[in-house]
Amino acid sequence: MGKSKRLNRDHAKKTQRPMVDNYTWSFFLVLSITFANSELAPSVDKSQATEPQITEIQATGGPNSELTELPETLDRTSFPPILMYHEIRINQIYNHFDVHVKDFALQLDWLVEAGYKTISLDELYEALRTGDQKFLEKSIVLTFDDGYLNNYSVVLPMLQNRNMKATFFIHTDAMENKNSLDYYPQVKWEQVYEIDRNPLFSVYSHSINHRNLLNLTDQELEKEIAQSKAIYEERLGGKRPFFSYPMGHYDARVIKMIRKHGYTMAFSVSERGFYAQPPQYSIPRIYMGTIMEDLNLFQYCVENYSAIDPNCFEERWKPLEKPN
Repeated sequence: MGKSKRLNRDHAKKTQRPMVDNYTWSFFLVLSITFANSELAPSVDKSQATEPQITEIQATGGPNSELTELPETLDRTSFPPILMYHEIRINQIYNHFDVHVKDFALQLDWLVEAGYKTISLDELYEALRTGDQKFLEKSIVLTFDDGYLNNYSVVLPMLQNRNMKATFFIHTDAMENKNSLDYYPQVKWEQVYEIDRNPLFSVYSHSINHRNLLNLTDQELEKEIAQSKAIYEERLGGKRPFFSYPMGHYDARVIKMIRKHGYTMAFSVSERGFYAQPPQYSIPRIYMGTIMEDLNLFQYCVENYSAIDPNCFEERWKPLEKPN
């Protein structure tokens, strides 16, 4: 499952063209043009790719695909600690979902010193599928939502220096600077390509424009879930089977739509329940924000992830009254 890079296909060797009449030559010309535009033709430069139309076929792993389900015995204790970051600030803090770069460095260094290894979502899924709990011991998953520019300029070098893996959930409108917050610039497609090409990092869907999925019609919901997946699979290549709910909001209808379009794991924030669905579609994440300036609290939340203490998972998006 997960990310795989496109392979360029070799062109057929050219052979000497025999003399043919005009009618035959026209036939072969049409045939060659048809072939060049077929699925067998080499993939185009992804920087020139156009936004795909929303179709079930384009979203790899769509309604008609066979999904590999995880064991039915999974519960919240089956998962390693999963952290959710947003903005890593090097200067002024504006919002409670910010983490200052000094605190971020302390958190990363503590994870290393405590013996934790960062893993990708592909590795997490495979370990859950095979029941490899030994691999998951002392594993941790780092995720970053919304595609803020300093995820690229600040976070990537800090993770690379420590050889740490991370996942980036980005809504596709972020690259167009739509609905961006003041003081929070976001990445462009060129930077997303660079992030995803790095073997330590992967990029997955966070919807199209970060709307509350609970408030959407069925048609709007399907577009946010299916088209965002199709866009990433078209632009970045490979399957993109993991999803992060905007604002952590989901219900049974949302999960069913996620499953319909081939996602195999989905991530929330706080514990909102299973809605009679498998637990891999509502995985809570520890909310990393200003409250985690307390390194002791950070350590407690990591070490007691499976207890799902609300203090560790509470949504904390709120502008500071007096930015510091």
